[in-house]
Parts: sequence; structure tokens; C-alpha cells
Amino acid sequence: MKITRLARHFVLFMTINLNFITTQANTYQTTDATVDWLGRGFNTKTGFTKSTCLNGEVKIAGNTQGLLRYDGSRTVTERIEEKFGEVKGSVNFVVFGGSVSVSVFSRVTDSVTSTSSSLRLLYQEKDYSLENRQLTTFGQNISKNPNFIYDNCGNEFVHSVKVGSELFVTAKLHFRTRESYERFRTKIKIRVLFIKKTKTITKEFREYAQNAVYSIQVNTVGGVTTKLKNILDNNPTHCLLDTIENCLLTSERIFDYLFDEQGYAVDLSSENLRVTEFTTQNYKDSGHFDLVPDLVALPDPGYRILERKLLIKTMESEALKEHFSAFLAVETDETIKERIVNKLETVNANLNQLQEAMSYCQQEPTINECRHRVDQALLQFVVVSYDIE
Repeated sequence: MKITRLARHFVLFMTINLNFITTQANTYQTTDATVDWLGRGFNTKTGFTKSTCLNGEVKIAGNTQGLLRYDGSRTVTERIEEKFGEVKGSVNFVVFGGSVSVSVFSRVTDSVTSTSSSLRLLYQEKDYSLENRQLTTFGQNISKNPNFIYDNCGNEFVHSVKVGSELFVTAKLHFRTRESYERFRTKIKIRVLFIKKTKTITKEFREYAQNAVYSIQVNTVGGVTTKLKNILDNNPTHCLLDTIENCLLTSERIFDYLFDEQGYAVDLSSENLRVTEFTTQNYKDSGHFDLVPDLVALPDPGYRILERKLLIKTMESEALKEHFSAFLAVETDETIKERIVNKLETVNANLNQLQEAMSYCQQEPTINECRHRVDQALLQFVVVSYDIE
């Protein structure tokens, strides 16, 4: 694969990110954020966004840059900790915000019947920040009622956002049973699944992955171009080992497009990009003392616990959905296909229930109302086994 100007631009970007993460600022992710969030209030304890209490001049800074990183294999727990704010220096996740991200990140992890290798590509186009800030009319009115500041404006505000795309290319092996996956995991020590078309697959690898399905997929938050979609739609993405060459060719086409000077970076447009993260700052550091709450920020009454319950169930269900979809793509027996379709329908029904609860709680109802809706979704949740036959 040739090294192009785009590939050279994918330098270590984390040092740039860390410049924004100080004791006065926090960085968050949600698939709902837009540039219009600048100036919006934020509650750092519960993770809920509030009203827009500040406005100002939007400044655009930064040149196109990015991060290319091999993620290797991640479990669901590791991905949750990495993406949802439990590892030091990580990006926090907005409470109940972004079922799309949950779905994406669940598909780039291992499950109890699959092993994966992921390459993460973060394409950062511009930074937008709010400068020369002043109180909005709403903020002026609220500042005269100190008892309502915390509830309406939070204790921080959205100061800057990053616009770009986050893309994962993932190679995965799906096994029919947990037992076959465990045998593979025990016997095959090196499990880098980005296999070159010219590389001979070892006899041992074939033996322990005999009935597995190999998949190559692209999961992204923003950044789906027409050409990338065409590659995925018109080339094999699920293969048995006997036909794995077809999927390896698809993989080559994906990487050739991503790193071609006239490929992915050129095709990206504003329609393909979205806010990948945003940074908050407290009102005191911004000099807006009228919006500094008199009350000490109250602890989260339990929203994050409820969110974690939904996250775990959603990611487990997405893993099941991917498991059944992989085998449905290669199955020829009509009876087995019907059985898989039925299981997929149940999994999708579970996901709809979880999504409805997440969307409801995202509107920040009372903690008891949110808890009731989450408990209701979990009570109606139907357990589905990984078994296919």
C-alpha cells in the first residue's frame, strides 16, 4: 500500500487533544452535538445539556489533521471504559446521548463468539470556539434569579467543538458457538485479522476457524462518502474461509480508497462531517460570574447508573445482531436462515425498547421517571441465545 500525503497527515493527534483537557475544561462526545451547541449550558455532574446562556463570535481554527491508530482487539468492557469516560484522560460520553455511537463502538469490539482487529482513523477538519462571549437574553434573565441558574444554565458551557469524522475499519471472525471461539482464542496466539490477499493462511488457523465467518466492515460516526458506501455495497464483506480471498480484496479496495491522495479526504464534504467532540468551560474561568451557581453542584442522583445499564444491554444486543447477520449473509439452508431471521427480529425488538428508554431519559425527566422507563425496557427484554442451529 503506497504512502500518500493523506497518510502522512495522520500524525499523533492526541497531544493536540490534551491541550484542551485542563482542570478548567472537560471533553465530551455525543452524536447529537452540532456547532450550534456553542454557548449551551452543561451540567458536569449529570451530563445533561442545558439552555444557551452565552453567545458570542464563532472562531474557526486549525488545519486538516488526523490520527491513525491500530486498536487491535477490544472487549465490550474495555471499549466502554475507553469511550465513555472511565479511563484517565479519556473523552466523557454525554448521558443517554448518542445511540449511534453505542452501535458503532459495539461493532468494533470482541464478543463471546467473535474476535476482532480494528484500525481507527480520526479525521479532524476544524475547531470552532465561542469567543467575545456575552450573556444571551435568557442568560441575563436567569442571572437575576440565582436559584434557577444551576437548573437552567448548568455549571459550565460549551466552549469549543471539533468537526470531522471517526472511522473504524474492522476485520472480524465470527464463530458459531462460544466453545469454538474459545478454542480458537486459546490455540491461536497472534490474532491480527488484517490478512493480506497474498498471505497464506496457516493450517492451524484454518483448523480452528473452519466454520467461522470472516467479515470486513467500516463503522463510522460521520464520514460516509458515496464512494466508500459503493465499495461496501458492491463487494463481499462476509466470507467463509474457502472464499476469504473475496473479502481480502474488498479490504484492499477500502484501504486503497482511504489513503489515496484523490480518494477519501478529497471526497469528504460538510455533509459527511459532524461534531466528534466538544469541550466545556466553567463560567468563572470565562469571567461570567453572574452565571456561577450559588449552590454547590449536586451529585448525580443515579442517571449515570441507569445509562450504564442501557449501554451494557445495548452493546450486548448489537453484538448479537452482528453475530446473526454474519451467518445469515453466508447461510444457504433456508430452514436455518428462517431461524436466524426470527432471532434477529427479537434482537431488534430489544434494541428498539432500549433506544426508546434512552431517548426518553435524554430529555431529562425526573430520576424516578427515567428509572421507571429503564426498568420497563429491561423487564420486557427477551434473552436470545447465540445458538444458530
